[in-house]
Amino acid sequence: MNDWYGTRAAVLAVATVLGIGSVGLAGQLPEGLASQAADFLVVAGHAAPDAERGAAGEIAAAFRACGGPAGNLVDDYAALADINRAACRHLVLVGTYTSNEVLHEQWGHRAIDRPAWATEPAVPTDAPRPPFYAGMPGSGFFVHGFGTFVKSTGYIESGRNDLCLVPAALDAPQKPPYRIRINITGSDSGGVVRAARVLLQAGLLGGVIPADDEQIPTEGDALLLARERYTYELPAFFPRKALLGWTLPDATEYAGFLQASGQPARRIWRAKYVTDAGISGFDTGPDRRATANELFVAEMASAEAAAQAVDGLAKTLSGKPQEMKFEPVKLGAADVRRSGDFHLAAAGSYVLMETLPEPLGAATMTDALGKVGK
Repeated sequence: MNDWYGTRAAVLAVATVLGIGSVGLAGQLPEGLASQAADFLVVAGHAAPDAERGAAGEIAAAFRACGGPAGNLVDDYAALADINRAACRHLVLVGTYTSNEVLHEQWGHRAIDRPAWATEPAVPTDAPRPPFYAGMPGSGFFVHGFGTFVKSTGYIESGRNDLCLVPAALDAPQKPPYRIRINITGSDSGGVVRAARVLLQAGLLGGVIPADDEQIPTEGDALLLARERYTYELPAFFPRKALLGWTLPDATEYAGFLQASGQPARRIWRAKYVTDAGISGFDTGPDRRATANELFVAEMASAEAAAQAVDGLAKTLSGKPQEMKFEPVKLGAADVRRSGDFHLAAAGSYVLMETLPEPLGAATMTDALGKVGK
């Protein structure tokens, strides 16, 4: 297996040729993600390029450093040959649409490598697939909410591990528990390695990593995005205790916040946390925006705009179908609005919302409110 994945030096040499730097991918996994290391399985393509297999090896090593088991790195054929094991693990699927069969099977929710998708035979006719609509471009890497990218692109998407629904897996003595999968992918090997690096160094669980010289899409799905919103650093005020990772919001997130609050956000972050139940209520897809177990923060133009946004959000959430009833409470020295386990507050020019179970929710919100803007 070690020979199959090649040496670290060989991988870094390939990375240099691809123009993605000569440093390793090593980083420190978020605390919550590291706490689940024993249940993670990393899967690479059996015949994937060296750079992709090396990136998978780096990710598996990071989990092993946090207590993950030996043998936590397999190829796609091995994963499919032991479907019960793959269904009962959290998966990190590393590769492109064509290089990793397991990723290929769970791909397609929000991203399309148009050339690869268009040339793949359609079942059951084996004819080339027709376009989604007349005039659909035949090139580029499309991501819902971000637009189409034409250069080397990295992409991370996380959601439910759909293998738990495979009949063979359900033949196990017990139904598989809720498990997630993290796709570390892109348009090519360079994009895959950049995505792996952002996972390991920044804890990103969802978003696009375009090339530095990519012309950022600003029309259609990407109307509300600009280069400055592709930021890969979670601010220091986000609590790190039990942090699973975070998502880079797309244009639909910015549009939804504007519609619900009445105020435009400069930048938005969504961080997910591990609870006593482990990883649950988790999805980073823009069309399935689960909000459980997360801390949402929006940076506004001013403190006045943040206060107005909180008023707007409380009014929207109080209406149908949510019909949430808010009451003013104190968290530390901060004035907060609470509805059940949900907390909403403005702190300086920031808006914060959290949906974690108690007492973790109040503790996380209190921690963030004490640090934000400082």
